Amino acid sequence: MDTADALRDLSVRYASAVDRRDGDALAALFSPDAVLTVVPGPDSSRSETQMVGRPEIRELPGQVAAFRRTFHLLGQSHYDVHGSTASGEVYCVAHHLGEDSNYVMYIRYQDRYSQSGDEEWRIDQRRVQIDWTERRSLR
Repeated sequence: MDTADALRDLSVRYASAVDRRDGDALAALFSPDAVLTVVPGPDSSRSETQMVGRPEIRELPGQVAAFRRTFHLLGQSHYDVHGSTASGEVYCVAHHLGEDSNYVMYIRYQDRYSQSGDEEWRIDQRRVQIDWTERRSLR
């Protein structure tokens, strides 16, 4: 697998882990002291939140448990690789199914990566930039 594919695979596995509520699989994608920051869109009254380290990141699936299901669909991505470090941006449309609505987030993951001692790529920093949201009625 080439480097771009390996980096893309991290986001594919991230989406799968969140949708399947698998905190252990999610945490394994990150370096031990990684930082995950969620930045709400301009139309939100919520403030920025941050999780530091695998134990905190492992809890992320529990935060989406308020929804019956989630479905993360990845779009375009690009990466800049510099030896054993890289940065990248991945687009995502995330659906959050509630009782009577689908809360949709339009997201850009802005990432920094590094290759660990076992040659595996890990996420060191992920900035979940929510550009905008919409709520769709389920009828």
